[in-house]
Parts: sequence; structure tokens; C-alpha cells
Amino acid sequence: MAGGAIVVEMPQLFTAPGRVRRIAIALLIALALALAWVGLDPLGSLSGPLTSVKLGDFPAFFSLAAIAAGSEPHRLYDFALQREIQNQIWPQLQGALLPGIYPPYVALLARPLVWLGPLWGHVVWGALQLLFLILTARAITRINSSLAKYSVEILAGLLLCAPVLLGVFGGQLIAASMFIYALCFIYQGRRDLRGEIIFGSLIGLWFFKPHYALIMLMLPVIQWRVRVVVTTALVATILYLLGSLVLGLGWIATWCDALTRFTPMNIIPNARQMTGLLGAVTGMPDQANSALAWAALALTTALLLRLAFAARQSFSKPIGLPKFLPLFGVTVVLATPQANFYDLGLALVAICSVLSLKTQKQLYLLGIWCGACGLASALRTVTPLPLFLILAALTYLVTLLTISLSSPPGLANRHR
Repeated sequence: MAGGAIVVEMPQLFTAPGRVRRIAIALLIALALALAWVGLDPLGSLSGPLTSVKLGDFPAFFSLAAIAAGSEPHRLYDFALQREIQNQIWPQLQGALLPGIYPPYVALLARPLVWLGPLWGHVVWGALQLLFLILTARAITRINSSLAKYSVEILAGLLLCAPVLLGVFGGQLIAASMFIYALCFIYQGRRDLRGEIIFGSLIGLWFFKPHYALIMLMLPVIQWRVRVVVTTALVATILYLLGSLVLGLGWIATWCDALTRFTPMNIIPNARQMTGLLGAVTGMPDQANSALAWAALALTTALLLRLAFAARQSFSKPIGLPKFLPLFGVTVVLATPQANFYDLGLALVAICSVLSLKTQKQLYLLGIWCGACGLASALRTVTPLPLFLILAALTYLVTLLTISLSSPPGLANRHR
């Protein structure tokens, strides 16, 4: 203590040479063995109701790819056909349906899965998601200079965060979203032609989740970054044309109709797993009144306006890490109606972007947050409470608090 100020030392966990890396490697090995056990299922204990543990949502992607590659691509969003394909390949689904609703260009690009077959297609799909997560961990070390030497530890932390683990090995595209989001941190501050083209391309490629891409597009639009916006439009146009190869030039109307049919199938049974305000409220029992829905809409609007204000603030401070980017990750999980619990992976990237190993309070907050994620994941099927919505709201507050505890550390090796 000097001059009345309290100096908080870096926790011993991060000062012991090699200790944290050995722990991270041991955890990764244990996780790999556990996943191998689940995949091989030598005791046959993961059949019937537990089939989803092994398959996740992969059958949804596979059925979309199979229809796009077949003789009736116009039936891409025919849920009866999707059910037929899925149950023919995986009879253990016992008549259940995992609806596929991604845009048609995703189905087109996923066609190689059909050529590989359901078994090897699943293996390659899982490996691809894991690769995205590894690249995300590497990108985080470039975003945050205080984490530059901890790529292995970050990967272990990402994988052991329950929503990320369940999303990645549940066949979701959350790892791809996390990777694109992390790259946006790196390239948003570039004002040269190459940097702006890459940033715009990232936003355009993110249109496999259009709501994320459109909200991220808020930053270059408000900042009048024409080259970024034009690049995004060009990439989006290419994706639109790819989609037209499956469903014709009017595919957007067909896709929106499918979304209308899919929404009640998704929100109502999954309300307890939703993080989006509107989604969680819509999926609540009948006693939820319209006042609650209007309150959710008002809060969603306020969150998006706050994000827009952060984008405007970043316009006058182009150097460093603008608050828009960490706020983006914790805003979209609350503001997009169909955001699910695994989308909290975006919030984890946001938290890592402002985390400082020199601030013990931030490490405690992160530890509490990861523990809460694990608890909510364990209880998600046995409680009527919208635990993930509550967790997403707390995450937003934690991120604001984290930002206030220390200035964003900025990009490591910015000129690399």
C-alpha cells in the first residue's frame, strides 16, 4: 500500500510458471476422452431420449443439405420431408423432428456433408466447429494484449463454458459466429482499403445469421464507412445468388414463410433456454400478458439504441477498442428474439475482449459467470424459470461493470 492506494496483485494461479497451462491441457484431455466416450457409446446408454446428446442439431443441417442436393430442392423447408429424411437415417429419433431453417445458401454450401454420408459428415462437421473455436481462441489473444500468452488456456476456458460446449458439439454454428465476431474486433479499427474490405466481408459472411450481421452493420453505417458497407452488400448479394440456385430468385419470401412456421415450433418448447427478451416472453405460458411483451419490446429497443449510441461514440475515437464491440456480444443475446443459450458464447468473447489479468475482480466475475452458465445448463430441463434470460441480463451488467473497472486493453500486436 502506498499513498492510501490498494495494489491488487495478479492472482498466483497466473504467476506460477506453466501451472495454468498444465491444468488447461489436462482439462482438454479429459474433455476429449469424455467426448470420445459419448461418440462411441460402448454401453449403448445414449439411445432413445438421450439421442440428442450424440446428434445435437446435426440432422437438421444434414436434411437441408440432402434436400438441396436432391431432385426436389423447392421442398427445402418442407418439415415433413425433413422429418422423413432424419428418421430414415437416424431411426433412434423415434419420429422426432429437428427442423432446419437456415437460409438456402447454407444448405447449398453444406452439400458435401451428403457426399460424405451421415457418419463422416457428422465427424467433419464437428471437427469444423472445433477448428473455428481454436481459431477464436487465437483471435482473442490478438484482441486482448493481456491474454497474448494464454491461447491454450483460453481454448480450454471456451470449451469448458457449458453453453459453448453444448453449442459446438450440439451441431450449432456458434463457433463460426464467435470466430467472425472475434475477427471483427481485429479488423474494425483498420481504415486502409484491405482492412475495410475484410471487415465488410466478415459482416457479409455472417448473413448465415442475418440478425447478427444486420446489427453489426450498424457500426459502419453510423460511422459512414462506405467501403465496408459496399463490401458487405457485395458479399450478401453473392450469398443471395447462391440461395437462388436452390429456391430461385424469390427465395427470401419462401424463407420468411418458413420462419413464420418455425417460430412457434422453436420458441414455445425452448422458452426456458432462450436468452432473447422477446423470445423468452413469447414462449411463456398463457398467463403472460401483453404488458410483459410490450416491456420486453421496450427493453429490446433501448438495448439497440444504447448500442447505436456506442457506435456513434466510437466514430470520434477510431483508435483503440470501441465499446460498441464488447457491447455487441452481450446485446445481441438479449435483443434477438430467437437467441438461445449457446449464443452466450458471443457474450464470452465480449467479456474476454475486456478482461484484464491484472484485475482480480474481473477474474472473480468471470469465474462466477462461468459457474452460473454451468448451473443454468444443468437445470434448464427441470425448472420453469427462464434461467438463461436472467443470466443474459446479468451478463450485460457484468460486461458494463468489467468495462468500467478498466479501460479496454486494445488489440495486441495491432500492426501485425
